[in-house]
Amino acid sequence: MGPTRIAVSQLCSLPSKAHNYALITRLASEASSKNASMLFLPEVCSFMPSSSNETLENAEPYPDAPYLPGPGEEKAYPTLSFFSSLAASKKLWISAGSVHESSKTQGPDGKARVYNTGLLFDPTGTLRGKYRKVHLFSIDTPAVRLSEAKTTLPGDSLHVVGGTPMGSLGMAICYDLRFPYLSSSLRSSGATTLIYPSAFTVPTGVKAWETLLRARAIETQCFIVASAQVGEHWKGGRRSYGHSLVVGPDGSVLADAGGYDSVVEGDVEDTKKDLNLYVDVGGEVSVHRERNEILQVERHTREDVANNVVFS
Repeated sequence: MGPTRIAVSQLCSLPSKAHNYALITRLASEASSKNASMLFLPEVCSFMPSSSNETLENAEPYPDAPYLPGPGEEKAYPTLSFFSSLAASKKLWISAGSVHESSKTQGPDGKARVYNTGLLFDPTGTLRGKYRKVHLFSIDTPAVRLSEAKTTLPGDSLHVVGGTPMGSLGMAICYDLRFPYLSSSLRSSGATTLIYPSAFTVPTGVKAWETLLRARAIETQCFIVASAQVGEHWKGGRRSYGHSLVVGPDGSVLADAGGYDSVVEGDVEDTKKDLNLYVDVGGEVSVHRERNEILQVERHTREDVANNVVFS
């Protein structure tokens, strides 16, 4: 079996679904024309809200996977139908990064909340994977102040999707990257590729983005695909770090789309926005070789001692 070609997008999404749909359609068409089998999109790819109210007002319902929307469901599931139709028409697997999913559950303050939900579609347009982000991001510095919990509820389960061109795919989102037990759990459940669609802030990206992604690859011997938001999403407003990365199971960076290289004001160059990276990867074969032949971690694993810790 030869290598698998994947397309990894780097977007500067706006607070406009129409704009973002058109951009994603263009990148999906390009990926299909260049014989990619999968397209990976970043966190909140269909709508980048400029306020908490916009987050809540633009959230939509999403059914559980597997689900293939039928004729006439565009009104009930507009963004789901968009991605389903796009995947089927371009004959692509599409990781739709994440979207804001409406919820009937209120937060502890009695106010409405959403989920930050990852979606994965196969080339028939069927929703094959749905994952609600477990770890909600917060930061409080003089430069950046964000609290995802003000609008968002955490998920309560993990999801691995089998049979993709990248093998068994473990779904995660952005801040999940900080928690190695999550990636270890996905690997233990059979994942050979981990995805981290993200919208990292510039300060945290400069400090830790590549280091964390490479660490997750090295400790799990999985491919890592991390599609990222980049640049200034509205004038004088939120900025995302960029640097969409693909990392091999040995921790080597296979591709980097670029972005901010230091904590500076302003926007990045347009040449770093709204593009696809194309990478030919070895998929499951490379993962199993890394685990079983090169590092031989499977042979040396001692899960029996994990809970046998002596304190002194």
